[in-house]
Amino acid sequence: MIWLMFLVPLALLIAVAIYIEKRGNRSMEDASLSDKEKEILNEEYLDHGAQTEVHNPKNMKL
Repeated sequence: MIWLMFLVPLALLIAVAIYIEKRGNRSMEDASLSDKEKEILNEEYLDHGAQTEVHNPKNMKL
């Protein structure tokens, strides 16, 4: 009978883990980009990337 007290919380924990896993995978399906969008994103990153912001004096921490 004591094994039942351990089995119920374990089953709930497994159910919650499976729910979170499936919910996380579903949110990533809509994040795909086309080849043209990837190219545009890459060009924007190269033109306005982090390197240009790091050397700006107002962004430097003292």
